[in-house]
Amino acid sequence: LLALLNVLKEDSYSLSEYEVSIIAPCLALHVGHKIQRFADNYRSMMKLISELHSPQKFAQFVLYGIDPRAIRNSISRKNNLEELARLVVKEGWQVVGQKGLRAIAGQIDSHESIIRESALLAICTAWEKLSRDSEKLLQCVGKSLSSKGETILKQRLEAKGGTPVPSNDSKAASSVPEHKRGSTVSRIQTSSGNNS
Repeated sequence: LLALLNVLKEDSYSLSEYEVSIIAPCLALHVGHKIQRFADNYRSMMKLISELHSPQKFAQFVLYGIDPRAIRNSISRKNNLEELARLVVKEGWQVVGQKGLRAIAGQIDSHESIIRESALLAICTAWEKLSRDSEKLLQCVGKSLSSKGETILKQRLEAKGGTPVPSNDSKAASSVPEHKRGSTVSRIQTSSGNNS
């Protein structure tokens, strides 16, 4: 199949959505093959398919390959995350879209270190494409991050030189006008005096 895909690329052939829908899920499933030679061939085929078909549409099949409910092989999921990172480098974060970013971010708090690291790689690649705008990235991934995952991501972004992002609690406190904060303190002090 790898040789065939290379020939198709030389002939400037475009794979149909039907053809990709047959091949891509199989590659996403087996890209973590225990025999490294096979795994490498599968990764090469994935790269070729992204060039013979719409990268955005192909990315959706790769996203299927990071779901632990669909694929139990952690090496396959890791390799699929790395393929997504490669696509983001080449095409921009829009290749996976906001929904895709959320799916990737959801893997950051995985109990498997290889999944965590690969998810962080893909998300940090998207962050680079967002001009290192940490707040915008966190808005994109939304509520897909657990509190643990959000902490891990913020620490990684800061380690890469990103601007520290305030926690939601800090934002909430800073959004309260100064005069209201003062009156709140006053009420607390009055209440404490009455209790004594």
